[in-house]
Amino acid sequence: MNKAVITKFIDKYHLGGNIESVKWETDGDGLKTSFISENRSMLGEVTLSKFPFEKLEFGLYTTSQLKKLLDVLDTDLDLDHSKADDKVFSIHAQDKKSKVTYMCSDLSVIPTPPPLKQLPEFEVEVNLDSEFITRFTKGKSALPDVTTFTIDCKDGVATLIIGYTSVASNQVKFTIDTKDYSDIGKVSFSSGLFNEVLKANRGAKTSTMKVSSNGLAHVSFVDGEYTSDYYFVAVDEAN
Repeated sequence: MNKAVITKFIDKYHLGGNIESVKWETDGDGLKTSFISENRSMLGEVTLSKFPFEKLEFGLYTTSQLKKLLDVLDTDLDLDHSKADDKVFSIHAQDKKSKVTYMCSDLSVIPTPPPLKQLPEFEVEVNLDSEFITRFTKGKSALPDVTTFTIDCKDGVATLIIGYTSVASNQVKFTIDTKDYSDIGKVSFSSGLFNEVLKANRGAKTSTMKVSSNGLAHVSFVDGEYTSDYYFVAVDEAN
């Protein structure tokens, strides 16, 4: 197996270290994980359609440690696991000369994302093209301490603001292209997590962002064998 297949899957949920503890589930063909951020402002799921591995589920408490262990190995590697009482307690990866072992965690200590019940109507769909991603990531880099971004839809124009507050402040603002539009006013979300999501999925063949006036955004990507879905819950605009 090519190591990049695994590390790319990890990057799409690890999000620069924001998501550490997850459950991996394999069904014999593919691999998936569901996750929720520590502040509960985002939850999501990443799926890899081709991952030939025994049907299992196991907990990773510190994903960053697994990434460091995989860095030890060459590009081509083999994966295996150890069980006790039908529970996976370790994952092994090895290349031609080296072998690493990652100790799994009991699933009881892994956060479980709440089920998404009935989703609201998404009145706005944003074009997440390469220009949007570049503008946002540059804007966030210019304002690294700003914690929110705001979608503002009024008078037929959609605008994104990094650092919007009700008082004068440093901010980055740019107009955005939409496929669907409605005057929904202002809705704010976590800028740090969104920035990491964009960076982890840069180059995806299909990228969409849908926004609801009820305070939810659905960001989705299809990148070859990877499908990534992220749901952002609206947050206060204060910084």
